Amino acid sequence: MENLTVRQKEILSFLREFVSEHGYPPTISEVMKHFSFSSPQAVKGHLLALEKKGYLKRVEKISRGLILKEKASLPLAIPVLGRVPAGQPLLEEENIEGHLSLDEKLLGPGNIFALRVKGESMKDAGIMEGDYVLVNQSSSINNGDIVVALVNGECTVKFFFRQKEGIELRPAHPAYKTMRVTENFHLVGKVVGLFRKMP
Repeated sequence: MENLTVRQKEILSFLREFVSEHGYPPTISEVMKHFSFSSPQAVKGHLLALEKKGYLKRVEKISRGLILKEKASLPLAIPVLGRVPAGQPLLEEENIEGHLSLDEKLLGPGNIFALRVKGESMKDAGIMEGDYVLVNQSSSINNGDIVVALVNGECTVKFFFRQKEGIELRPAHPAYKTMRVTENFHLVGKVVGLFRKMP
């Protein structure tokens, strides 16, 4: 099968998630609304491209006439955030530096984005500077999980521990100190994967 554009990957991912949740494919109107397309023709153009590339089959004159193929291997376009605004990460175009194309089998369901690691505070946990951590904003978080958090507007990757006195964010490097926070703190999500480009 041919390679997909970023938008085609996003649409294909949406189709798969919709079918998984509802048990049937979305209509053209539902796809158009989800991606804020200005006309049904834009949706049909993308669906036609996906059909030509072998990822789905369209049944004419049926409202939900989309049959998805290649169920076992769907490339997902994971957005890479260049910055995380204070309060909540925004998956908007001005905050996205690019995308990582990953197989959906490697990730669970949820709202997932990637963030490039700066510094060496998690080196002993195998997370190096320049790596991309995959962050699920929908995952439940327990003590000992690796998380991405915002502290005083700054983004950090650390081990998470909830204590009686507040939150502890522990590094995995002896040169760095544990952060103890009670305010100006926002838990962004759980680190569920790591992507590294080899030199």
